Amino acid sequence: MESVCFINSHNYSQYLEEALESALHQTLPFDRLLIVDDGSTDGSQDIIRAYTEKYSAITAVYKRNGGQLSAFNAIVDLILDESQIFFLDSDDFYP
Repeated sequence: MESVCFINSHNYSQYLEEALESALHQTLPFDRLLIVDDGSTDGSQDIIRAYTEKYSAITAVYKRNGGQLSAFNAIVDLILDESQIFFLDSDDFYP
């Protein structure tokens, strides 16, 4: 079973790195991180690109702003049926 961390982001550049770092450094690591940038205009996309270049486990999707549900719908085809999905807003972090 694959564990997937899904992060949705819209204009939370000030919190995004902490969210990504917390997801990347869990005791039991996620198999994949899927992050959807929901039309950010604050530099979030640059942060996401830097992380996707550094970590092969991160997949990013960039889309026009449509809200949290549309962000999930943007990556639903990337998730295997057997996956465990963990949701993380970009202004939150895992301890």
